Amino acid sequence: MGVDLDSTQLHAVVVHEFGHTLGFYHEQEDSATPLSCTAAGARDMPADAVAAGYYDQLSIMNYCNNFWSLGGLSRLDIIGARRYYGAGQYNVSGVDSVFADITGDGRADALVVNNDAVYVMPSTGAGFTGFRAATSVPFYGGMGTYFADVNGDGRADGIAVNYEGIGVMTSNGTNLTNFAYWSDDALIGGRGMFFADVNGDGGADAIAVRDDAVYVKLSTGLSFGPTQQWTSVPFYGERETFFADVNGDHKADGIVIDDSGIGVMLSTGSGFGSYTWWTTAPFYGSKATAIADVNGDGKADAIAVNGDNTYVMTSTGSAFTNYHAAGGAAFYGTRGTYFADYTGDGTADGIAVSGVLWGQSSYGYGFNYPSQVSSVSFYPIN
Repeated sequence: MGVDLDSTQLHAVVVHEFGHTLGFYHEQEDSATPLSCTAAGARDMPADAVAAGYYDQLSIMNYCNNFWSLGGLSRLDIIGARRYYGAGQYNVSGVDSVFADITGDGRADALVVNNDAVYVMPSTGAGFTGFRAATSVPFYGGMGTYFADVNGDGRADGIAVNYEGIGVMTSNGTNLTNFAYWSDDALIGGRGMFFADVNGDGGADAIAVRDDAVYVKLSTGLSFGPTQQWTSVPFYGERETFFADVNGDHKADGIVIDDSGIGVMLSTGSGFGSYTWWTTAPFYGSKATAIADVNGDGKADAIAVNGDNTYVMTSTGSAFTNYHAAGGAAFYGTRGTYFADYTGDGTADGIAVSGVLWGQSSYGYGFNYPSQVSSVSFYPIN
């Protein structure tokens, strides 16, 4: 009998059973499970179970998850695993702290998603201050919460990916408001969800990475259009997957970080082109790996954060090269390390979350000496 080792169903089974190995029960055994779920063990949680959050329709541990076969971890799956086993060395999109410009002043603001609201500390150009709620209601997605400019007005909007569709709260320059579903059908990637402008029209598009291919819903500025297949082959990294403009044509490209190098598929505006190696040697960090424009030339560069320093390979538009140590010393956060332009000079700066926020501003070729850039702790409480 043959076995399809690439089957998404098999992938889901493996992830589910590994969840049991980690000590997680079936989600449908939660007492809050709706009566519409009639799976075995529904609403029959063992007495020794410890709740890691609210009932999770999209958990990989839930028999009543309509998207179970995609094999993706939900927001609460990730939060629960991190709570009991630690954050690990890689950032997880949609769960951690986020740095995006919701005010439209050209500087990335600090954002966190909590169960009651989204909170923000706007950037002053030298640090983050003015802690406040940016929403008046809870706002998060079962499969992740993201921030990107989906309507092309220069301000990052809130995006919640749920099993019933993609919800958006647009930024008015101060807060996130006017919740609406931009897609009534789900676009869920078992290998990851991303939001980036792949066709160059100024609005971030929805990107789902699945085992078989990469799928896209283009933003119209008011909604996400029908699902399109943008690759004819699988495209995801052994370590990381990113979507950013690496060749400077204002369209986000696909980037995968593998053990042996970095691969790229350039966007044509209607699909991703042929796969090419942009490095032929390993390049990833033990603390974090990122893709961001650190020298301000309009092309995103490769960044590896190790225990001793931050290393950069700059993009030439067709390869990553000029490997060098970009920081004067070790710089990473206990709760995550990120790269975004919080100073507003067009170059990506380093941001370390370790309770309070620490910044390492870019001077183009490298990063300046770190400084504390918030006076209060700022990270998700879930």
